[in-house]
Amino acid sequence: MERHLPGVAYESERSYLRQRALRHLRRVVDHETVFCVVHCPADDRLVSICILNNGELYRLYRDDQDDRRRRHPSIVKRDRARLVLVRALYESGSLNTAVDCYRAAMIAHHGEGNDDLRLAFDLALSSMELHYRPARWLTAAITDRSLFALGRPQRFGTQCIRWIVDAQLYLIEMDGSVDDTMRTAMDVPPLGDLLSAVEGRMLPISLALESAARTRSEKCKRV
Repeated sequence: MERHLPGVAYESERSYLRQRALRHLRRVVDHETVFCVVHCPADDRLVSICILNNGELYRLYRDDQDDRRRRHPSIVKRDRARLVLVRALYESGSLNTAVDCYRAAMIAHHGEGNDDLRLAFDLALSSMELHYRPARWLTAAITDRSLFALGRPQRFGTQCIRWIVDAQLYLIEMDGSVDDTMRTAMDVPPLGDLLSAVEGRMLPISLALESAARTRSEKCKRV
């Protein structure tokens, strides 16, 4: 058995064991502490590793969700501040678990630029690959949000918009590349359910982009 995982340098046996635990962790729950057992090849023993979800990230994630539930008037400004902190945690290697990756992705996908969405997608995909089920829907949502940011129809149908003309909620136009089998695999409801939720209303991409631009302009005025 190899002493190190490929392509990774370790400062100590403890670092090696921790990284091995993270690599082989395949079932992560919402608990803030995760335990797993890994093999130590140095002396052929099993070692219990305790991996903690990042506490600071949890607080940022909680605030992100609370702001949306309460429709905070300064949400754009607060999103920007949270994203700076999330990037710092990411760049310092402080995201320890699939839950951390999921929470960081959720915050990052509320950013304003394509770089934010790319980071969010990478984090959500990492969480999904570690079998954290909530990351399935989030990965699909970030995919759709990224396409919309590029001025293209969405793929899965996770994104709705309130049209400025009648203030009704509409499903944003889809490109037809995804069927209900794939939606189910990503924990997205079937197309019929998505349409029923908005009483069958779907908005062409051009009108959705125009509406989003005007809404964004109004939000920025309040920052």
